[in-house]
Amino acid sequence: MIRVKIPGYNCKLNYANIITQLRLVQLISLFIQAVIMYLELHHIGISGFLLPFSAILISFYVHCQRWYKMVDGRSDVRRMIQVKNIHYKLQYAFAIFSGLLLALFVHIVAPARLSGLNSLGFMLADYSNIVSSGIVLVSDLVKGIFGRELKST
Repeated sequence: MIRVKIPGYNCKLNYANIITQLRLVQLISLFIQAVIMYLELHHIGISGFLLPFSAILISFYVHCQRWYKMVDGRSDVRRMIQVKNIHYKLQYAFAIFSGLLLALFVHIVAPARLSGLNSLGFMLADYSNIVSSGIVLVSDLVKGIFGRELKST
């Protein structure tokens, strides 16, 4: 557990709180991406809109379920390693890796023709989604495989 000392504020950071906050960052960035894509629909056309927007909605649904139900990625990693059935391994692997894979997919297929400030907002939300998904994935893998948190210095 890490203690953060801020004058007038006492906060204990543990694994569950950090992952919950990172998933909330993912949800907010996905919401921003969806709104900006919808606002730019008339510029990019329906063909450039459908694939990235549907990927954003799928990613939003997956992250919302994992955030609302407080799903622990550590147990998914442990179960993926321990179970013998390939069907269950694929389910756990999708649950673990879907956040980063969908974030990278949205980044690849997102149109580059967004205008001005919308482009800046979309790219900031896109990169924050990729970074937070990567941090959640790495922390779940480290905690699931090794069974301990990374030590802070």
